[in-house]
Amino acid sequence: MTQSILMPSLVPLSILQPGPSSGNPRSISEQWGRFSAGDDATQPYGQGMFDSGNVVADDNGSALVASADGLSFQQTTGVALGSNALVASAASGSVPLVARPFVVVKFNLNATTNRRFFAGLSQGSGATMVSADAPATGYVGLQYSTSRGDANWQWAQDQNGGGAQVLTNSGVAVDALAHYLILNATTSSTIVATITTAAGVILDQRTLSGASLPGSTTLLILSSGLENRTAGTARSVDFFWAEARLRPA
Repeated sequence: MTQSILMPSLVPLSILQPGPSSGNPRSISEQWGRFSAGDDATQPYGQGMFDSGNVVADDNGSALVASADGLSFQQTTGVALGSNALVASAASGSVPLVARPFVVVKFNLNATTNRRFFAGLSQGSGATMVSADAPATGYVGLQYSTSRGDANWQWAQDQNGGGAQVLTNSGVAVDALAHYLILNATTSSTIVATITTAAGVILDQRTLSGASLPGSTTLLILSSGLENRTAGTARSVDFFWAEARLRPA
């Protein structure tokens, strides 16, 4: 697809912009949270529901990196098999599907070899979400695993980790470029999932629904990260920013 996610008819442009300080109006009924690369090379900057005390960074080293795609919080795994590099909101969770969250994550996988990646919403911790191809928890988001033999981005969902994972092949080849992941919960049991280029061009858009989504009142966290799947070489991932808006009725 070549349609742009920046078109007003598709997605409010303000979701791809900074928070309230940018001047973008928020509905009085909305709650929101955001974390992003900032002025700290060891910890993302958090706001709202994801204030700085509620952001978890797990890595073997991190740095602030400037590129044409913006400022990223670049995290590096250790050289050991199973070492993580991830950023997530606190494990207590604050994003229920019943409040129809609108979620955006900007990331760059940096390379496509020897890694397992997840970005999205989950009941389990960020570390849980990159520790297995089918994590034993509830979740919905974007996944990629060389251990599974993936070549394309996979839409992944599971209600509670009971072995009922549902994968949907996006048909989009995984690459080492910046992307936006967008999860738009139009109802408590329906999510329109989109992956775009850094310029906002839609690469794939699917409707994820049914009993394989997490429960509507389950408090979910927002995370993005990877696990090293081959010992001997560290892996890196670039995290730019993530935001979630709750839109209660």
